[in-house]
Amino acid sequence: MTMIRISLGSRFANRFSHRPPTFRTVCASNTCFSSSMKRKSHPVLLHSITTHHNGDAPKTYRNASRKHQRQWFSSLGQKKHKFIPRKAAIQLKPSAREFCKTLLENAPEDVIGIMLKYQMSSQGNFGMVFSFEFARIKDIGPDDESVSLEVLEDGTPKPPSESINDGLKKLYVHHTAFMKVLGGTLDVKIESDGSFMPIIYDREGNKLDPNE
Repeated sequence: MTMIRISLGSRFANRFSHRPPTFRTVCASNTCFSSSMKRKSHPVLLHSITTHHNGDAPKTYRNASRKHQRQWFSSLGQKKHKFIPRKAAIQLKPSAREFCKTLLENAPEDVIGIMLKYQMSSQGNFGMVFSFEFARIKDIGPDDESVSLEVLEDGTPKPPSESINDGLKKLYVHHTAFMKVLGGTLDVKIESDGSFMPIIYDREGNKLDPNE
């Protein structure tokens, strides 16, 4: 939680002495701050901005010019924390879980997981498909979701809160596939020639068509 104290300069106070300024509170990513702008046509001169974030030492920007304000908002952005969901974006059938783990055991050393993607087919039919790719650290984006391949002692999937920093290899859901597969179940179809492809079932157990 970030606590912020804003002191208004005398020019600002005098300008609105006949009408008190409007204060608006904005909250995002566990960070709340108040803005003291009445209208866009009235520039705001902030005397100082003091922030307190999760026990860190207070940081104060005095005579806050636009440059100081940019530094302040930039420092707030650095405090954002990734949201950790209670459940994984997608469930794995036991066969899919074992397939992914076996595949990763034989993967190059720099591979940290398998990425589930939703993209155009490379077979020339101009359709959308689900696909697997080996994932390395550079391939993981801030909006990609990790799914543990491990289970707890009672057989339930290891939740994101326990697996996100466990250092183990995982399945990753690419951000372009997230909304398409959210709440579904992953299985793997292995062809006679050794090729394989992911199959997604929706919440009702119906096979999910990537082109619908």
